[in-house]
Amino acid sequence: FQLNEAGTAYCRVTRTDSGETTLLINQVLSANYGAEVLTPSATGYITVDKLENRDSKVLYEAAQYDVYCWAKDSAVDTQSAARPNYMTQDYLDLATAGRTTPAGGKTQYVWVKDMTPPTVIYVSSEALTQSIIQITLQLSEPGTVWCHPAVPETTGAYATTHLDIGDVVEGNYIERIKGMHASFREYVHVPFFNVDVEVDKVDVEDGSGSDYLLQETPYNIYCFAEDDWRIEAQYAGDLSINFDVANAATPNMTQGDGNEISLAHAEEIRDAIGIVTTLDLTPPSITMVDISSGETTITVTLRLDETGTAWCQAVRYDFNVPTILEILDTNFYNTYTFDPLSPTDTTTVELIGYDRPKNAYNDYVSPLVLGVDYDVYCYADDDLCQGCKVTNGVSFSHVSNTRTFIRTKDYTRPHMRYITAESIARDQILVTLQVDEGSRVWCAAWQNAPTPPFADTAAAIAAIKAKQDDCFDGRGRACGSFWIYDLDDLEDSDGDGVNSQTDYDEWDRWKYNQDVDIIMYGLTEEQDYEYIYCYAEDDETPINTMRFDSSANPGPDNMHTMQQEIGTVQTLDESPPSFTRLALEDPTFYNDRMIVTFQLNEAGTAYCRVTRTDSGETTLLINQVLSANYGAEVLTPSATGYITVDKLENRDSKVLYEAAQYDVYCWAKDSAVDTQSAARPNYMTQDYLDLATAGRTTPAGGKTQYVWVKDMTPPTVIYVSSEALTQSIIQITLQLSEPGTVWCHPAVPETTGAYATTHLDIGDVVEGNYIERIKGMHASFREYVHVPFFNVDVEVDKVDVEDGSGSDYLLQETPYNIYCFAEDDWRIEAQYAGDLSINFDVANAATPNMTQGDGNEISLAHAEEIRDAIGIVTTLDLTPPSITMVDISSGETTITVTLRLDETGTAWCQAVRYDFNVPTILEILDTNFYNTYTFDPLSPTDTTTVELIGYDRPKNAYNDYVSPLVLGVDYDVYCYADDDLCQGCKVTNGVSFSHVSNTRTFIRTKDYTRPHMRYITAESIARDQILVTLQVDEGSRVWCAAWQNAPTPPFADTAAAIAAIKAKQDDCFDGRGRACGSFWIYDLDDLEDSDGDGVNSQTDYDEWDRWKYNQDVDIIMYGLTEEQDYEYIYCYAEDDETPINTMRFDSSANPGPDNMHTMQQEIGTVQTLDESPPSFTRLALEDPTFYNDRMIVTFQLNEAG
Repeated sequence: FQLNEAGTAYCRVTRTDSGETTLLINQVLSANYGAEVLTPSATGYITVDKLENRDSKVLYEAAQYDVYCWAKDSAVDTQSAARPNYMTQDYLDLATAGRTTPAGGKTQYVWVKDMTPPTVIYVSSEALTQSIIQITLQLSEPGTVWCHPAVPETTGAYATTHLDIGDVVEGNYIERIKGMHASFREYVHVPFFNVDVEVDKVDVEDGSGSDYLLQETPYNIYCFAEDDWRIEAQYAGDLSINFDVANAATPNMTQGDGNEISLAHAEEIRDAIGIVTTLDLTPPSITMVDISSGETTITVTLRLDETGTAWCQAVRYDFNVPTILEILDTNFYNTYTFDPLSPTDTTTVELIGYDRPKNAYNDYVSPLVLGVDYDVYCYADDDLCQGCKVTNGVSFSHVSNTRTFIRTKDYTRPHMRYITAESIARDQILVTLQVDEGSRVWCAAWQNAPTPPFADTAAAIAAIKAKQDDCFDGRGRACGSFWIYDLDDLEDSDGDGVNSQTDYDEWDRWKYNQDVDIIMYGLTEEQDYEYIYCYAEDDETPINTMRFDSSANPGPDNMHTMQQEIGTVQTLDESPPSFTRLALEDPTFYNDRMIVTFQLNEAGTAYCRVTRTDSGETTLLINQVLSANYGAEVLTPSATGYITVDKLENRDSKVLYEAAQYDVYCWAKDSAVDTQSAARPNYMTQDYLDLATAGRTTPAGGKTQYVWVKDMTPPTVIYVSSEALTQSIIQITLQLSEPGTVWCHPAVPETTGAYATTHLDIGDVVEGNYIERIKGMHASFREYVHVPFFNVDVEVDKVDVEDGSGSDYLLQETPYNIYCFAEDDWRIEAQYAGDLSINFDVANAATPNMTQGDGNEISLAHAEEIRDAIGIVTTLDLTPPSITMVDISSGETTITVTLRLDETGTAWCQAVRYDFNVPTILEILDTNFYNTYTFDPLSPTDTTTVELIGYDRPKNAYNDYVSPLVLGVDYDVYCYADDDLCQGCKVTNGVSFSHVSNTRTFIRTKDYTRPHMRYITAESIARDQILVTLQVDEGSRVWCAAWQNAPTPPFADTAAAIAAIKAKQDDCFDGRGRACGSFWIYDLDDLEDSDGDGVNSQTDYDEWDRWKYNQDVDIIMYGLTEEQDYEYIYCYAEDDETPINTMRFDSSANPGPDNMHTMQQEIGTVQTLDESPPSFTRLALEDPTFYNDRMIVTFQLNEAG
């Protein structure tokens, strides 16, 4: 820079892309970059390497900056002190017009040169295909990247003819990596952002051409990068007036427009990438050479066109082609090593099974089955190539094309397995067997050995087939007309009716190694069949048959062995039993069970179950009878059995109910057995079970209805509650455990005394008469109980006289015992039931607990238990007490009420302000001022006192807080009372609200307290006035007076002080202009007293000009002297009580708010105002003035000012 005069220049830069459009002068100075020139022709230099000199970071390469320069000159003032002139902010903001004619201080768009090559960052690399390798890189700045593969070694045919790592050297590395023929380039626009370079060719040695990369071949990868510095600078949107593209050159530019990486950096990237091998993506090819089989093996001979592994699997002929995973899962495989010198070599894969069931062990394979058609399929994959993720396996189409047919050999006779044999009907025997291959089957049965005996296999086959008209399978098809199928039947001709999986899966197809049912018909009932033969022949050509050999070769292919395993089978007995006798005692002998007597027409077992006749069940199923688990067995038709039933089911905990009718269901089964001697009884039918018995010895059915279980238990009386309802009625609530009748009767609790002597008492109820005394000889109180365990109320209001000739009403508030008696209605209920069983006899209904009537009676002990449970019940007292107010008195904070009641009880009293509303009973109880009263008939005028110390409990106060009584206030007192809770009463009897209202009694609390005055403030408000603001704590009148000096004569006592103060009342007024002594300060008591004070209502009290107690009152004293100290200001108050309470005067003792002297001390000295303006008493100046630039005034005033 140069300046037009000596001075100092300062510069600061900011990034052009920072968004700053100006820099303030103080920002330029704070950068602290500057230089001074001493003459206009001198050139200055400012080097800026940071935004501010104190920063740690230098300016960014390849970034544009705006440069702001500002200067001040070196001007000085007259005394040679620096007095510089500054360039303006506008000049600083003005863009320069040229280097030598700048006309401003801002130079925009100046480039900082980029001299650093980019850094190449290796991210990843992989072979994508057999000829494509992808390299993922990042650059540290925008630029361009090239990559090129190279052969990793420098010797060998491939390295000799193509670019190898020895060909890339310092002098040519840029052009060799960029590619002399094949070039692989990517532009990098964003630094540190992945870019993928894919290479698929390598240059030939001399660069005249290029070839695709070879499959499964290793390569090194070179990468080269340069930034786009010169292009970026030259073609920026804006350039400074100083820009010269020649200045963009750097030492790291040799060929292009950017800074280039070095060979060393390119080799670092090569080494980081390492060797990358292209992929092998071609699967091998399978050639099926040969196939052979045994009964349980298949051997496949094949070859591949490269080294790999082959797997083979057999499936049933014409089944679906197995998936590749299924072939791999069976895991029958062998490896194959390809030898280019012997390409026809083969390998073998041996199969011993055809699949692995999903629910089997991992090493289990379903074995091949002899004599079965199979298709064999093979799969192969090559070995994993270097760098490959997976091996290359042949396609499913290729697997399908390997299909090769083979059938396993079958040289074996059919094998038959005996499962079970049994007679399933009186003329049928069922044999269940299995055969291990496709076959036809016959069976035949003889009671005795066939005649003639079987000489050989052919004779046995002929004899068995001769009985095929009585031989059928379990689906009704004649033996010899149906097949047992194996999977081979899907593959052979359709002559056997099966030619597809659908045919094979039909529900009526017997399958090999599965149960087959063969039934022999036309047999005799309940006979032993010792000789049962079964025979099978397969579907092979020639046929394989079972043999007959009774002396040798035992096994599953020998008919004799099968006969021995089946053994002897007896045809069934299928006739059910019947009852020949069925009887019960009715009503039952016991009260918790019934005994059934029975006989059967054959050996067997009978079962019985009962159900309540009123249960709604009109039938019981056989399984319900059995589940009751009550039964007995008879071994011969003449034997008698007994079944005792005491519950609905044997496992129940509850026995049968007394006094209940039951229907009895009996059912039987005989003792027949099946072929295995296991019980196979014949059962009575449901119809027989449901048929009502016709007689004891000719039942003809199993159901006996309406049998009574005897009731031998008296009812249980359950006490629920008891209470006196009135002064003469007691109610007892009871329950019975069963239907019946209940009586109750009161009795006097003691046996002595006038009342007990003349009326029934507890000593009169004894064992010999308790029933008639409780039922009542004159007054009877009875209730019928129709529903057990249901409340019934018995009300008694009389008690029999001693001899039972009469009865009297119960007495008020008198204790009684209550006796109760009950009996059930057992005999009546049994005899007159709507339905009775054929076994019923009324004589059986009698019980030991019937003495007078038709029911079971409770004992005296139980009646006494109920009496004791009820306890003493006292009749009620329902009359409240009466209150008599005797006297009332008060203190300042207490009221004492004297009263009496006409019975024992408790009295509560409450005071309310005079003529306020009558308090509610709850409010009286809430204040909780009470006392008890004990009534003495011998001294009925006795009194009690209730002392009150408050008049209400505020709702938002603590529970134990009561608003205290206020002295000198008129109150009304109201009282409430209730009697003590009588025995058996639920609540006490309290007086009515009307009665409370009638107890109203007037009382006024005493007031012996002097008015208390509180000083608030005092001030002079005019030259002849002083205002005193004060408060008084009760209704009062107030006077104030002021003296400059102590009053003369001094106040000798209170009376003298009052007289002196009142003597100055003509100069004393309140703040509303009323003379002292003519207005009142009001308290709430003024609402209640006479209206002589002008206040007789809340409206009067609330008038705006009414002074209130404990609120500020303004008193003004007039006629005072201007600007004088008034040291003696006295204020005095007297209340509105009779006699009047006055404030005192005592200058030597008793300080406090009721002392006029204390008030005077608190007020202190007050000076009246000065309201006259001042005047000069001297005013002079020296003229002409002593000084030439000022004047001095001399003055005096008539007062300070």
